[in-house]
Amino acid sequence: MGQRIAGTGPGYANHAELNYIPRALCVPVPDAVEDEHAAFAGLGAIALHAVRTCEVTIGETVAVLGAGLLGLLAQQMLRASGARVIALDLDPQKLTLARELGAEHAFASDDPATASCLRDVTDGRGADAVLIFAAAPQSGAPLALAAEIVAERG
Repeated sequence: MGQRIAGTGPGYANHAELNYIPRALCVPVPDAVEDEHAAFAGLGAIALHAVRTCEVTIGETVAVLGAGLLGLLAQQMLRASGARVIALDLDPQKLTLARELGAEHAFASDDPATASCLRDVTDGRGADAVLIFAAAPQSGAPLALAAEIVAERG
């Protein structure tokens, strides 16, 4: 009772004075961590899971499709682990922020020249992995772009 925790989970972690969150979906927040930082625990876990799943190694190139909150978190984790990051998004402002946060390159995902530009900056190989953090209701555009820019066996 009274311990600060960071919790996540659909149907559990709601904006309310009182929540029931299973133990497996929460972690204690150390005293030195501010609430504003602890609030990223669930989102950080999602981004980290994506980064771990792609099993990228030092020096590999990862294209992050979607430079929203999750994409930017994943991008920073990838950079911290030694990967080269290429950001892709529809919004030029998000691409600017992605560059500021360490993306080596940033391209408009709706530009027909993007796949060619990405191949140019990867010496013709393409990205070793592509993480998709983009929403496109009723469209397979993000998946189609990922398939176009990923390296063979990526």
